[in-house]
Amino acid sequence: MATLDAALERALAGRGQVVGVVASAGLGKSRLCYEFAERCRARGVALHAAHCLAHARTLAFLPVRELLRNFFDIREDGDDRQARKQIAGELTLLDEGLRDYLPLIFDFMRVPDPERPLPSMDPGIRQARLFDAFGRLAQATSRAQPAVFLFEDLHWVDESTDALIGAMVDQVATTRSLLLLNF
Repeated sequence: MATLDAALERALAGRGQVVGVVASAGLGKSRLCYEFAERCRARGVALHAAHCLAHARTLAFLPVRELLRNFFDIREDGDDRQARKQIAGELTLLDEGLRDYLPLIFDFMRVPDPERPLPSMDPGIRQARLFDAFGRLAQATSRAQPAVFLFEDLHWVDESTDALIGAMVDQVATTRSLLLLNF
C-alpha cells in the first residue's frame, strides 16, 4: 500500500506513474487494488476501473468500453441518444479539440450517431485514431483533475486492449495520472 500511495503522490505532483501488481492467483492483488481504490475515492481522486474477463479474451476492447462507460457515467440499459449527449458533453468540456473524435468515439462505444456516421476507414487507421483520441482524452482528463486508471486481471487481456494499454503507458508520464494494472 505504501508503494501505491507513493506512486499516487508522484502522479498528483505531475509525474504520471504506471504500477503493475503481479502475483499468483489468490494472493490478494484484487483486494489490494480495491483497498487502494477506496483510499483514492476517500481523497477525492477520480478512479476509473475496468476488468478483463477470462471468457471475453476474443472481444476486442471490452475492458476499455467498460472503463469509458464508467468515465462517461453511461448505463448499460440507457438509450443511445442520452449516451451520445453525455459523451459529447464531457469530451468538449475537457478539450474542445476532442469534438473531431466524436463520431469515432460514438462508434467505438456502440452508440453511433445516425446524423454524423463514422466514415469508412482502414482498420489500422481507425486504431491509430482511437489511440490518439484516448491519449488526448487522458491528457485532458489529467489537466482537469488527477485520476487513477485501474485495469484488473490483465492476464486475460485481449490483444487490442493490450496494445491500447501499451500506448497509455507511453503517454502517462506527462500526466497527473496513475495507471494501475494487476495480473
